Amino acid sequence: MLEKFLPFFSITWAKKYAGKSKFTAILLKPAGDGQRLFSKDREILLIITKYNTLFPRLLDQAERVRREVGITRVDPVLLFVTGSGEIFEKETQDFNNRMDQLNIIIPFMNEAVLEDSEGHCVERQIKKYRQFKDLFDISDPVSEDIYYFGRQDFTKDVSDRLRRGNNIGIFGLRKMGKTSLIKRCEKIIGTYRDAKIVYIDLQNAALYRMRWWEVLEDISIRMGNNIKSKFNEENGAKRFGNFIRKMDDGKRYIVAFDEIEHICPGIASADHWNNDFIELWKTLRSIQIENKSKLSYLVSGVNASVVETSHIGEIDNPLFSMVSVMYMPEFSNSESGLMIDTIGSYMGVDFDDDSKIFINERFGGHPLLIRLACSRLFQKYDSPDSGDIIITESYVKSHISSIESDLYRFATHIIFVLEKWYPNEYSMLEWLSQGETEVFADLARKHPEYVSHLKNYRIIDSDSLQIKINLIMKYLSNRLSGKIKDDTDIMSDWQDITAIRNTIEPLLRKFIKATLKYKYGKDGWIKKVLAAVPEKDREKLVGIDADDILQSRLYLLNLREIINKYWDDFKFLESGEKRNQISKNSMLIFIDTINNNRQDAHAKDVSPIEMDALRISSRNIKLVLEDYLS
Repeated sequence: MLEKFLPFFSITWAKKYAGKSKFTAILLKPAGDGQRLFSKDREILLIITKYNTLFPRLLDQAERVRREVGITRVDPVLLFVTGSGEIFEKETQDFNNRMDQLNIIIPFMNEAVLEDSEGHCVERQIKKYRQFKDLFDISDPVSEDIYYFGRQDFTKDVSDRLRRGNNIGIFGLRKMGKTSLIKRCEKIIGTYRDAKIVYIDLQNAALYRMRWWEVLEDISIRMGNNIKSKFNEENGAKRFGNFIRKMDDGKRYIVAFDEIEHICPGIASADHWNNDFIELWKTLRSIQIENKSKLSYLVSGVNASVVETSHIGEIDNPLFSMVSVMYMPEFSNSESGLMIDTIGSYMGVDFDDDSKIFINERFGGHPLLIRLACSRLFQKYDSPDSGDIIITESYVKSHISSIESDLYRFATHIIFVLEKWYPNEYSMLEWLSQGETEVFADLARKHPEYVSHLKNYRIIDSDSLQIKINLIMKYLSNRLSGKIKDDTDIMSDWQDITAIRNTIEPLLRKFIKATLKYKYGKDGWIKKVLAAVPEKDREKLVGIDADDILQSRLYLLNLREIINKYWDDFKFLESGEKRNQISKNSMLIFIDTINNNRQDAHAKDVSPIEMDALRISSRNIKLVLEDYLS
């Protein structure tokens, strides 16, 4: 079989693995015709099996091999796997269709490869699956180094400041890469022994539903506190302070609060934060003053007013003047070009230099908008033979107008922060989009702080004072002229989806525990939960209370994977033994829909029919779960 790969690759390493999942691992280095298809810098892992299905923990085993031979040696995205039968290829296609997975698995049928006398099977599969998955259309924050692009100096500056004990606020428009930056800093700082980032994702409903003392308890647990009793309102601040004072491991702990808006007074996702915010930050501030060498903070979000406002009501804002504010920079032409080239190389898509510069300048260096534009260009390209795709500047210009119209919804999503929290600055943008430069200039002279905000958010050019992102200028202009609908319906859909999620997700967590505990016992249920968590994330959960893991440490996509992996244990939901029933497919589609369309995410268009279907399915799922929990 390996002979069929030799026209494209040379074999540099091989090893057989025994155990429950038997396989042979081969490292392939692009050579000959393979250099046309892949980068020569990384080797590609080939896993040879005889299974007729993707064997369990395939990615974990692949990661094991990568670490064994050297993580920087092996391509982190591509994975070749051999197997047999239609089910094997169908499961591979299903995996590649999942947008929460950044890997591309290229399957090779053992029989087809062996019977291929002309030697075309290998190249045919490679070309087919390279363009099977649109890697540009990925919106979630990245932790993999291969997908972290640009801002190297900015990233180093932030990491160095955090290690020195500075409190920092990172702000910027939605999807500018704030969370990816924190994840990158976490990796950089993790290579040293003197500091560690404790990441708190406040968009997690389990966290923002906590009271202020429960958040302190959660932070202490993440820092290694083996608590024997719960914190409460009376003793929470004291117990957290005592824990910090007793720490003697020589490390500085940087508590990173991401998506800070979820606990900000007036806009919080739970009403109790209108009061709890003050209590939390008064406590954190006083404890840091006593323990400067042990504790510092990072806050991140879209609304910098949380650290710029001196008072909340009539009470001093404890975060005011506590952090140094930094705004996310846009991509330069070279940074954007590197991102486009790297992602495009995995898909067989090549953008010429002029097209990359045009795209970056057209979208103001905004990472998500650039990727979405590249995604739309890829989708529009007619390449029936799965050959390489060449994107030129003229091709981009011929489609840019329709692409921008298609992305109007994302313009709404991105500048919503201005309309809601900075209405004066938003009005100035509206004047500018109408060509009223004199009105804008007059307002800028009277209110230079407004212009400062617009510059900081990278919306207007510092020199020309023109809107940098053409999509936003076009969107505002068309909205004011009545050519597109108002945002009200869009925001209403997002709010409905958020409400549905806040209702269903707690029920789903309780249901998962109840079902798995009934089947596998009081100690066995959490083992099943952890087995469904990716290995790299599982390592971070060692020593944490089982209920805390399920309630606070797992995301909705983790719950989806548990449901998907152990559907046989949940299959009784299909039987209709009680008044309602639901299929596996319906449950997974429902979870995907509410996850992909949350307000803080890269929301897809939801049609009225889809919204109606979502509301109906949510009512059904709620009844089903409540039935079995009653």
